[in-house]
Amino acid sequence: MFKTVPIGNKSVFIQLHVQRVQCLCCGAIRQVKIPFSEWRRTYTKAFERYALVLSKHMTILDVANHLQVGWDVIKGIQKRYLTKKFKRPRPKHVKQIAIDEISIGKGHRYLIVVLNLKTGAVIFVGDGKGNDALTPFWKRLR
Repeated sequence: MFKTVPIGNKSVFIQLHVQRVQCLCCGAIRQVKIPFSEWRRTYTKAFERYALVLSKHMTILDVANHLQVGWDVIKGIQKRYLTKKFKRPRPKHVKQIAIDEISIGKGHRYLIVVLNLKTGAVIFVGDGKGNDALTPFWKRLR
């Protein structure tokens, strides 16, 4: 059963028998891909998009209560979206950067943070101190 976008305040479910297929060469058994849902999800892609739109205007708990799911489902949807969007920022269109060195805790552990000055987005975080910590950033920037 897959949860999909509600109609009014009524929850809507799609009940579907998922076919399994077997490879004749290796004998592996797999489930057929379902085009309207991601693998190992109990909700549809439309439900996920609807939850993300609501999340821009409501808290996680309010969205979860409205959609009648647990808050962890909504948090997981948001986490996957944010990871996909901000995992590897592209420094291609960056015009100005800010480089800062910060100390972590009371020990002698340092991080170098590179920011996009226009948007404030973090472009790179390097472990260490000095120019050596920026070497991977310069290689990626070319």
